[in-house]
Amino acid sequence: MDIDRERLSAVHDLATRYRDEAKANLEIKATLNRKKALKEADFVISTVKVGGYDPMEAEREISERYGYYRGIGDRVSDYYGGFAAYHQLKFFLDSARDMEDTCPDA
Repeated sequence: MDIDRERLSAVHDLATRYRDEAKANLEIKATLNRKKALKEADFVISTVKVGGYDPMEAEREISERYGYYRGIGDRVSDYYGGFAAYHQLKFFLDSARDMEDTCPDA
C-alpha cells in the first residue's frame, strides 16, 4: 500500500520478485487504500516517513544553526521529537486504529 502510484508499483514489483525468488507462500496485492490493504492481513509492516525526509532535514539544519548538533551531550537525536513528531505519530495512531477495526489479530 502506498499513496503514490509509482512508488507502489516499484515496491510491488520488488516484493513479488523477492517472494518468487524465496519461493515463499505469500499473496501480494497492491492498493492505494490503507483499509483495503489491511483487510484480512496476517501481519503489517510499516516503513512510513510522513512528509519524506526534507522536513526532517530542515529541522536538523535549524537545530544545528543554534548549536544542537545531532543531539545534546550523549543524547543522540533522531529528529522525531520535533515538528515532524505530530504527523508521524498521528499516522501510526490512525493506522493502529484501522488495524483494530480491520485486522485485529495481525
